[in-house]
Amino acid sequence: MAAIKTTKQEKVLNKGPKIYIGPSVNHGLLTKYTVYKNGLPKSLDEHLEKCPQLKRMFVDVDKMTEFENEVNDKTSAMHVFFNAVKEYFKGVK
Repeated sequence: MAAIKTTKQEKVLNKGPKIYIGPSVNHGLLTKYTVYKNGLPKSLDEHLEKCPQLKRMFVDVDKMTEFENEVNDKTSAMHVFFNAVKEYFKGVK
């Protein structure tokens, strides 16, 4: 049986607890400040593929404040990613 390859980004997302700092969306699909201890749920796979910026919204718990400050800085890339995620989910039912 062939091994399934894991991308570098997936390894990072699955290493240690992550907190979601993106917008709360789709009636509980994602809620801001939710901590994921054992990797991300499979229900997000399709969204992670269709909206690559979503991956940036999951950060190490100990880095939350740093990333939250970046999201609130309108000149930062994280702010752009946050808004891209928000726009993406407007079109998802």
